[in-house]
Amino acid sequence: MALAKRIVLEWYPDMETKMAKDYHWGCPNCHRVYAKQTQAQACCLFRKTDEGDHRRAWLEKLELKPIGFYYESTEDFISMVDAGKRWLDWSTRIVKTLEITDRRKERMLKEITGFIEGFEEYDYDIAGWDHEILELETYMCDKVDDYFSEFMTHNKHGEQTGKFGTQILCAIRSGLDTIVPYEMRSAGVAGFATMKTIRDMYPEGIPDWVARTFKCPVDEIPDDMKLWL
Repeated sequence: MALAKRIVLEWYPDMETKMAKDYHWGCPNCHRVYAKQTQAQACCLFRKTDEGDHRRAWLEKLELKPIGFYYESTEDFISMVDAGKRWLDWSTRIVKTLEITDRRKERMLKEITGFIEGFEEYDYDIAGWDHEILELETYMCDKVDDYFSEFMTHNKHGEQTGKFGTQILCAIRSGLDTIVPYEMRSAGVAGFATMKTIRDMYPEGIPDWVARTFKCPVDEIPDDMKLWL
């Protein structure tokens, strides 16, 4: 552990003060939050620089288990458990707005709920679409593809074409991009929803954690505006 800390501080000599003052033991690259300072300092360094058995040994030694996320723009912290609840909330609400049969909607809600609740059940850390789930040593996008493989159909160019599978992917990915820090967002869902969709999802009022993902006040966005989530 001492060696890991010495290496990190040699590579990033200003990081200890920056972490302690600004990030509260959060990685400044991906904004995962850890219980220990050394874990936060080593997070993206050891995720990106080492491969294979050597990399896994370091990750196990450092016990890199994030406890939540830190949003730099609002200086908010959210635990992994609460992040999962928000992810599920968004993804199920957006499914309920789809113009599909009740039977298909129930099936989709069941599949999505089972996938997202599994992260808390198995104590996996939530990661951005193009980021690694540490315990599984796989990226979130690959985890989603594997879990929902039975619903996935592709054309000769490798593009997803099945409507049911596409709707599941859009619901999960847009919800994920809503709850992870800006540095982890993939902005990979375009045209799936309009601003009216979001207002229909939250008739009681759009919560702050959703509103902060937009670059302008949500009240200024017209209903028919197609969103890039």
